[in-house]
Amino acid sequence: MEDRILIIDDDRLLLLGLQRQLGEKFDLTLAEGGKSAVAEVLAAQEKNRPFAVVICDMRMPDMDGIQTLRRIHDIAPETTLLMLTGNTDQKTAIDAINEGHVHRFFTKPCPVEVLEGGINEARVKYHQVVAERDLLERTLAGSVKVLVDLLAANDPVTADQATRIRDYVGRLSDEGTFPRRWQLKVSASLALVGQMALPTELLKKKRGGLPLTGDEQAAVARAPELARNLIANIPRLGKVAESIYLQDRGFDGSGFPEDGPTGEDIPMDARILKILKDLGEAATQTGTTDARAFNRLQDQAAQYDPALLSKIRACLQVPSRNDVPDEPPLPAESKEPDVAPGDDDANTAAAPARRPPSSEKRHGLAKRGAEERSGRTAVVLLSIVLVAGIVMAKWYFGRDHETDSIPAQTGVLLDQMDAVVKGTAMASNVFGGTIVFKNGNVEVGGIPRAACVQASWLLGRKGVLAINGVLAQRLTGTFIAKSCRSVDANTLSWTPEGPE
Repeated sequence: MEDRILIIDDDRLLLLGLQRQLGEKFDLTLAEGGKSAVAEVLAAQEKNRPFAVVICDMRMPDMDGIQTLRRIHDIAPETTLLMLTGNTDQKTAIDAINEGHVHRFFTKPCPVEVLEGGINEARVKYHQVVAERDLLERTLAGSVKVLVDLLAANDPVTADQATRIRDYVGRLSDEGTFPRRWQLKVSASLALVGQMALPTELLKKKRGGLPLTGDEQAAVARAPELARNLIANIPRLGKVAESIYLQDRGFDGSGFPEDGPTGEDIPMDARILKILKDLGEAATQTGTTDARAFNRLQDQAAQYDPALLSKIRACLQVPSRNDVPDEPPLPAESKEPDVAPGDDDANTAAAPARRPPSSEKRHGLAKRGAEERSGRTAVVLLSIVLVAGIVMAKWYFGRDHETDSIPAQTGVLLDQMDAVVKGTAMASNVFGGTIVFKNGNVEVGGIPRAACVQASWLLGRKGVLAINGVLAQRLTGTFIAKSCRSVDANTLSWTPEGPE
């Protein structure tokens, strides 16, 4: 795919002149003014057809060149930015470089051959940046997986909540509510990793709805800060760490941290996480993401970005259980190829935009150079992961998992399963689903995801367990979280161990 070039100016005649001079050599898109340009860049990102190079004038109504380029850099940080302007004062040049992230500065009138050479140089820089990003993201994917697996092994209940948030992100991306971005998926995967540092007794009290002391409330509130401090050490995760740090910050200025930003100054991914995290907790209580779950959020609507809440509700709200008895399975991770960094499909989809059609050799050199520059980064990254893994593993194996609190309904379900094994006949389980005992095997249906995770963790240690027809040959938090895939219609089959 040929590199796309965007030229921005409020002078239509100038744009048409550049189109005539450069149109046969480059894939050009023209935009009259900053607002139109920002809309073009947003549309290009959503279609996964980003611009390699943007050329912008300085003096324009509504949005000047620096404001426009700064906004474009926020949307598409890999795009190389150039400025073509009649302003030759030193302050304009300094502001363009420092604030507008401009790579090169051209003055009007600019010879066509000079501008053409600048565009080609900018294309090479764009492919260097993309190649380095891809290499780092492949390395990054392994680091993220380590942290996610640690969370799953350490605390399956929290891992289930994280899986729920990540599934929400997948559905929002699949249905086009938000563009596919790996940063948002990583943020969703790691949003709750800070809870691994909370004491076991504190987690028990929090999940059991028991009152917390002031110090305990402060510790829970600061869990995102602990996650931020861990994740910020990993290259390319700076924005992810900031979004996770602000995940509990309300749109109205409430929540942690007290001195944090408000409204649209909060990063968009943090505003999304705030909604999805609270929605997951509400769905655990109501059984699914129906109107009741969203109404719980609506009771505190000031804490959420109203536009984002409306979009998320339109996508994720499901009919009541009476209308639809079973929630369709959520998209598997393998169906989100262009979100997760390091995914082979994502690399394939983006490949056409990474290679300048005019020079494969130059692209190869750029990629090899990026690999060499990233070598030391990979060593530092792996060291961080190993240290984090050792610390978390020591903490994990010293915990008493059997003492984790079990919500009342899950405890009732376990008691019912024990009762039918001993001969008590029952028509349905505590969640309204089936409960059948035959040939030494108990099968329960209609189990919500959270209860499925909690019950599986204990049942698998006391007998042979199958979750939604899949035998638990090796009981891990990751297996349980992925197997309990339905929102409110999971089935557990359990054969208790006989007397020793």
